This record gives sequence, C-alpha cells and structure tokens, in this order.
Amino acid sequence: MTPLIIPQGKGYIPNQFVYEVSPLKELLKEENGELWLKYLHYYYYPDFTDNPFYLLDEFRKKETILGSLGLKGVKEPSILKSCEEFVIKIYENPVIRLHNSLKISIDKMSDFLRNMTIDDKNIKNIESLIKNFSTILDNYQKTAKSVIESIKTGNQKVRGNQKIGYDL
Repeated sequence: MTPLIIPQGKGYIPNQFVYEVSPLKELLKEENGELWLKYLHYYYYPDFTDNPFYLLDEFRKKETILGSLGLKGVKEPSILKSCEEFVIKIYENPVIRLHNSLKISIDKMSDFLRNMTIDDKNIKNIESLIKNFSTILDNYQKTAKSVIESIKTGNQKVRGNQKIGYDL
C-alpha cells in the first residue's frame, strides 16, 4: 500500500505517484494543496503504526487533523471530495473495512457507557456489553494484525520490480 506522503528530511513530501494520478495531481495545484494531501493521508492511510491520527474516533478525527495542519476554518477545495473518494478506493479492502467497522463499534460502546446514567432498567444492557466486550476487542486486535500484514504485502515487490496487487 502506497502512502500519499513520504518522509524527507524533517518533513514530508508528496509521493511520486500523486503527481501522476487524477484527482490528486489537481489537488496539489490548489492553494494549500500539499496540506490537503497530508490531511487525506492522515485521515485515510490505514497503517496505524505510522499514522498517529488513524486510531482517533471518527467524531474528533477530522477536526484534530485539520487543526494540527493549520487548516481549521480554511475553505476546502472543490476537488477534495473527488480526492477522498479516490483515496478510499485505493486504501480500503475487505480487511480494512472490517477493522474500521469494529473500531467504530468500540467507539460507540465507549460513548454509550460514558454518557449513560446507570439505573435498574439498563443494568442488564451494561452487563451484556461488558461481557461481550472482550470478544469484540479480540476480533478488533486480530483485524489490526491483518491490516498491518495487508499493508506490508501491498508494499512488497515481485519480479520485474512491480507491486503486488490486492483486492479493492
């Protein structure tokens, strides 16, 4: 799996393929284009060992990344939606979709428990949720390992120095 940005020196630069594919190459021509590319990378790139924002819950993720890049309150370029659709296509596969679904479920359970007032009516729901949490967490951790394996496999090369493809 190819990242949108790569480290160089003390910063990051766009990966070479970004200059070659639409709509990403058009995004780079926009005002703050490289910052918007970094936003896409941090929001969608599924390697949570290299992406510090990936595991944030969906409710805070966008605002946190935009704030960190200095883009909070900056008008989004009109091409950003097309870029997001493209990035989702190249980064998501069945394992990553399952992993993201489990992550969102855990986030929702956490919010549910955090905001719930405990009483006689909902104590059974809480007991059931806590009882099943270890199974959900175990499945989440298994998919996390599969995601990393999927990314590593996607970065390998075969004879002729070509990348190995995987199902989208």
